[in-house]
Amino acid sequence: MNCPTPEIQNRNAKRNMKTISIRPSVLLTVLALAALAATNVRADKWKTNNTIVLNLAASWTNNAVPTSTEFGVWNSIVTAANTTNSLGANLTWGGIRILNPGGPLTLTAGQTRSR
Repeated sequence: MNCPTPEIQNRNAKRNMKTISIRPSVLLTVLALAALAATNVRADKWKTNNTIVLNLAASWTNNAVPTSTEFGVWNSIVTAANTTNSLGANLTWGGIRILNPGGPLTLTAGQTRSR
């Protein structure tokens, strides 16, 4: 049984390789879409341990009210004494997540929260 020499193996390998070419405009489009996707990441807003109305920045740990692409999140930061909140104004959020507050959560009537 004859084994090909390294030179023949190398030549066969080069012959079997295929070159893929991508037009610059396609590459730029793909890179732009990837950058856009990276900047469109949702950032949840975490409720502080207070009873300030939810449309004010002071009601949230990062001092910003949730937007239509973000979730308002209640967790153990909120104690049982602070689980009743008023919206303060009509709000549009991406959603609400209730993880593990210190007690039952109540949002009082008067405004609407749309999703």
